[in-house]
Amino acid sequence: MVSYHTGAALWASLERALADPAVGQVVLVDNGNDPETQAELARHAAATPKLGVLAGHGNVGFAAGCNRGARVATGRYLLLLNPDCLIEPGSLGALIAAVDDPPHPWIATVRVLDERGAEQRGSRRNPGTPGQCLVEALRLDRLLPLARLNLNDAPLPPGPTAVPAISGAFMLMPRATYDALGGMDEAYFLHVEDLDFCLRLARRGGVAYFVPSLCCVHVKGTSQARALTVERHKLAGFRRFFATHFSTTHPWIVRELVWLVLAVGLLARGWLSDRRR
Repeated sequence: MVSYHTGAALWASLERALADPAVGQVVLVDNGNDPETQAELARHAAATPKLGVLAGHGNVGFAAGCNRGARVATGRYLLLLNPDCLIEPGSLGALIAAVDDPPHPWIATVRVLDERGAEQRGSRRNPGTPGQCLVEALRLDRLLPLARLNLNDAPLPPGPTAVPAISGAFMLMPRATYDALGGMDEAYFLHVEDLDFCLRLARRGGVAYFVPSLCCVHVKGTSQARALTVERHKLAGFRRFFATHFSTTHPWIVRELVWLVLAVGLLARGWLSDRRR
């Protein structure tokens, strides 16, 4: 769990994770919480053998934070879990059983819900081509039969299903999968690193699984980070993602035009969100 000014949801998320019988260890990577939260985390870790806290390194970003946590984790499986995600009791053991540990590299997720019980965008996704991102940004799929990035509006499959990409908010995998891919690409500071991870996994013959019978709740809006700053990092992530993976299939001008459309929407959303605060 990588935490940066997470807010009150952190404690409920930690409590759920520590209580799950399949969890042998929780590594909380503190990328820069307030002093009160840091002190409480230290007290909690001292009293809870399963909890370890990594602190003092500053805000190194989500991808680098995941890698720091993974380096000290000792389990056969790794779960990347946002510190505002509330897992359901017993869901991790059930998820492993549902996927049944195939021989190829794999990652898996559950249905990630908002607090109203609706599936969140990003829970299951397409690979994230520039075209799919453009359709998502303009919601052109409402007018034409085009593939968008997010698949949360698609019918739920009857059972565990392979999907092109899942969210880093809840991403379970064997430790061997994480190591084989070299962990998260630390050139991504915040956002899009999960799309990059999924695409690299697919190109190595791996599979991302979505298990609709299991779920977790992703509590948003508790972070004290400025929304505009978050959206700027997301834009930087998309620019790197497009250049890294689609330079041979999409001309530079096409990638830049799609990125500009994303920039207008994301920056406007971030600005309005900060204004409402």
